Amino acid sequence: MLCVFLALIRRDMAVVLRNGQLSSTLSFFIMVVVFFPLAIDPASLDLAAISPAIIWIGLFLAAQLPLERLLHDDYQDGSLALWSLTRAPLEVIATAKYAVAWLTASLPMIFAALASGMLVYQWPMDAILNNMLTILVGSLLLTLISLLTRCLTLGSRGGKGLIYLMSMPLSLPTLIFGAASLRTHTPTDLNTSIDTETTTALILLSLLLLATLIPMLWASTLALRNAISHQ
Repeated sequence: MLCVFLALIRRDMAVVLRNGQLSSTLSFFIMVVVFFPLAIDPASLDLAAISPAIIWIGLFLAAQLPLERLLHDDYQDGSLALWSLTRAPLEVIATAKYAVAWLTASLPMIFAALASGMLVYQWPMDAILNNMLTILVGSLLLTLISLLTRCLTLGSRGGKGLIYLMSMPLSLPTLIFGAASLRTHTPTDLNTSIDTETTTALILLSLLLLATLIPMLWASTLALRNAISHQ
């Protein structure tokens, strides 16, 4: 089973790198976090204070993109139906899609978010480790939600509109905890209560990932099986 899983990952990663999807997703995220401050008067608002919201909005929007090609193309050309007839269970297929989407899109966006935070929003260096952990956990959750919504709308008409309508309420806890746990000031600027709130938000974000990982992968598998049966 592990060999099948690794083979699926290699195959999908080759497809992503070949069609240029990695660069398009990363470019979209960078445009969101870099161009957003251009619409704001820097003299009237502290960009560092609103940077967590901008970063997480960019992560949320960009997380919806990579699985569109990974799932939709395989569904349209019958690859998913063929794999379901082989010894590759749909659980393995769904997990492989999730892993590839995170490795090829979310992982590069973590480094892009940290670079944008330092260069555009002037995050302090000693806040980078905390923010990296926060964005790492949050990106895993956002990719998981994207997988579930893509599987639920696979093969349906008007699926793109439904994806965002379904993703927004599911992503709200991740966005709230994620924005709350991002540190944008040096420790000398933080009092004890703010520092505790930041740590608590990161812990809650991690617990949310642990609590939803298996159920969402299972629900994605059921949605894939339903879409294939109605193809």
